[in-house]
Amino acid sequence: MTRDPHAPRRVLVIEDNLLNLQLFVALLRLDGIEATTAPTARQGLACLDEGDYDLVLLDLHLGNESGEAVLRQIRQRRELAGLPVMALTGSPTRGKRDRLLAQGFDDFASKPIDVASFRTRVANLLGAEARAPS
Repeated sequence: MTRDPHAPRRVLVIEDNLLNLQLFVALLRLDGIEATTAPTARQGLACLDEGDYDLVLLDLHLGNESGEAVLRQIRQRRELAGLPVMALTGSPTRGKRDRLLAQGFDDFASKPIDVASFRTRVANLLGAEARAPS
């Protein structure tokens, strides 16, 4: 399915914390990006079956399933192999970004989110110019 190049970008946010979900949606909307939310890995994967997304924001700690396991499932699907996925974590450690990139994530953001950096990273993954944070 070919998407309208003028249609808003679509991002799937897989995150089990309601406050974080609301924050990510609000930040994405600031830049005119449509956001779909999924509070569980299962729901996130179902969204990917049903929709066409330009980016996935994926929490690394999703209740009973790790973000790394979800990423493996995404990467195993031929039609999703090139879909950019950004890891989200509340427990950044030295070297974690490099490990996540080596596992197949396209970028990494730690929580709490640095708003300007987050917006720039999302824009870069979407291939769009970053908007100056308001």
